[in-house]
Amino acid sequence: MAWHSQEATGAGEDWAEVYDAFSAVGEGTVWVFRELLIHGVRANLDPGFRFPDFFEKASKAYPLALGATERFHYADGGPVGADRRLLKFKSLEGDSTLYEGTLEVQEASAQILRGTFHRAGSLGMLRSETYTMELETGPGAGPTFDGFRRVVALGGGTAQYQYHQTSQECQYNRGDFYARRDAAMRSGRQVWQPTLEGWRTIETKPGHAQHD
Repeated sequence: MAWHSQEATGAGEDWAEVYDAFSAVGEGTVWVFRELLIHGVRANLDPGFRFPDFFEKASKAYPLALGATERFHYADGGPVGADRRLLKFKSLEGDSTLYEGTLEVQEASAQILRGTFHRAGSLGMLRSETYTMELETGPGAGPTFDGFRRVVALGGGTAQYQYHQTSQECQYNRGDFYARRDAAMRSGRQVWQPTLEGWRTIETKPGHAQHD
């Protein structure tokens, strides 16, 4: 995931975060931190390095998450091309911490091909966020995300963040999936998992994988 931050003055900052991601149907995705690049240079981090957990409650409750129909209303937006249909979604309770937007779905397979997401309101330090998701095709390809965030700057005012997330070397239906995922979670690296209550850090120690 590549980031660019920009405040009112200065040239801004560029960095990239690299993760191993393990996704299973009905279980969500586990993200295991791999490395941090600052202006293209790999940061020499202490093995015990941890990103602070800035995510507020429900900050990452996706309309695609398990049980999300309890929080989102879906409406048929009609056909948008050959074998494609548009779904519109929004929070059932008008919750500003949750996204609203659209999903383009392949009718034959029910696969989500493209999505647009937006939210703004009482989000703590996050003032607004907009992003798009598109499913890439080809060997090893996965979804890409392009987004824009406005957040409260540390010195006051507003800072802007742009991000671009790509998925590479994707492997599907591997027989050793759970063994590889648990080994990554036992590696001592920082582990995140998005839940219906937002992104949550899973505290692990080398040799022990802790599941929520």
